[in-house]
Amino acid sequence: DGEGGGADSASASASASAAAGDGEGNETPSRPVQKNRKRCFKCRKKVGLTGFRCRCDYVFCGLHRYADAHECDFDYVAHDRDILSK
Repeated sequence: DGEGGGADSASASASASAAAGDGEGNETPSRPVQKNRKRCFKCRKKVGLTGFRCRCDYVFCGLHRYADAHECDFDYVAHDRDILSK
């Protein structure tokens, strides 16, 4: 009976530590990091020096350079409003 209570407390502490780990995961950005800037982030095509760097800070090929072609997460509306307010 004592062992069963110990197992429950061990699983409870494990779930508590997992919840703490999830809390730390929320603090880090959920965006993936582009490791190889010589390739398009969307299709992984080699772009070399001709790659286009977007405002979302990723590099894309000629087909995916536009915001609507790669589901850009940069908020252009808020950025433009900020410029106009200055």
